[in-house]
Amino acid sequence: MHYLKLVFLTLSISLIVLGCGKEAMPDRCERLKSALATQDRESTKMLITAYIRRLPSKEYTEKNLKVLASLLSKQCSISTVEYCFDCIQTMPGESEIRLTFTSNQSNIVRAIDISYTPDNQMEFINVHE
Repeated sequence: MHYLKLVFLTLSISLIVLGCGKEAMPDRCERLKSALATQDRESTKMLITAYIRRLPSKEYTEKNLKVLASLLSKQCSISTVEYCFDCIQTMPGESEIRLTFTSNQSNIVRAIDISYTPDNQMEFINVHE
């Protein structure tokens, strides 16, 4: 009987922990689209950073920029174009991904700027038209 209670307790705790896991992808995508549409820099930064963290490699390379754009496109039904890699002449340099999607029957076009940290990891910089 004691063994059965232990199994039940373990199973219950596992279900609670797994049930409180990561946010559902459609919710995250809708939040991202909303943040992009309103050009909410802080929310966009938080959400894009979460996508960057999910990449196999976070290193600031042209290949990884394409992987990030592909991830956004596939998971959130956002049309993406890697406009340029390290072409924005700032210190440090920046890259741009253009994003297009429909929100409230309107076509939204935004760009996000991605740069790198001192240890060459991608980081979100800005969202703009």
